[in-house]
Amino acid sequence: EGPRAALARAVAAAAGEATGLPGHLHDERLTSVEADRALAATGFTRKQKKARQDAIAAARLLQAFLDHRNGVGWPKVDDRSHPSGENAE
Repeated sequence: EGPRAALARAVAAAAGEATGLPGHLHDERLTSVEADRALAATGFTRKQKKARQDAIAAARLLQAFLDHRNGVGWPKVDDRSHPSGENAE
């Protein structure tokens, strides 16, 4: 686990302790790749694709959270079999 992942976990733990609410962590590194793939056949220019990439990646991240919350998608946090090699949440 790298320094940014460790920092994200620490921030999530602190936020959880402060609020009493559970934190949900998700590896978002591939969301930009997925957005690029979704935009590949659109005919948009590079500038037009870049303008839409973050919104598509954010939508994918939200969908992954909702899927997980509804019992679809990544394994539970204590399961180290997540495809990225990191915890799912």
